[in-house]
Amino acid sequence: MLELNLEAFRLVREKGMYNTIVTNGYMTTEALDLMIDAGLDAANVDVKGCEPEVRRICGISLQPVLDNILHMIERGIHVELTTLVVPGLSDDMECLMKLAKWILEETGAKITWHVNKYYPAYKYTEPATSIQVLTKARTMAMEMGLEFVYIGNVGTKGFEDTVYPKCGALCYEQSRLKSKNITTNDEGKCSNCGYNLHIHFREPNDEA
Repeated sequence: MLELNLEAFRLVREKGMYNTIVTNGYMTTEALDLMIDAGLDAANVDVKGCEPEVRRICGISLQPVLDNILHMIERGIHVELTTLVVPGLSDDMECLMKLAKWILEETGAKITWHVNKYYPAYKYTEPATSIQVLTKARTMAMEMGLEFVYIGNVGTKGFEDTVYPKCGALCYEQSRLKSKNITTNDEGKCSNCGYNLHIHFREPNDEA
């Protein structure tokens, strides 16, 4: 799979497009560097939960995932984080607070964190995550200082919208897989307060 990704990344980069992965983040630094050198632009990394639950369920330590998140950021990769909030596994507020604290202290306030709703499927039949747990987690994380926390897998209007932290104006309205620009100018700044989101507006075939 690694070799396939490396070849695909090079071909995509030659076409002037972006390379993005959704990953559990569990890989060697060497493999990660190979992908970055081949043209990786962005990654959405799943942070499954906290120890010891991650080791108990996944059979691995969480630390290599956290280390790889920091390594990607250091190398200039756009990183977003996702935690599937699963009842009985990762819905404990103490765990979610611990994750929010690590994200804030190690990556900064501006990184995107998605707290997503779980639905029962196949052999895991626990009830779906309650919206109350998700909203509590989001509120807690933002009160701690994280600026961009979203609730995913719910389809409810407003939970995935982006709001400028400085003035509170709606920046982007998100609906399923579509985004609508509301108040962001061509420089990636708020038209009201000038807050810079550092959004990339480059079209796929434009020069980098």
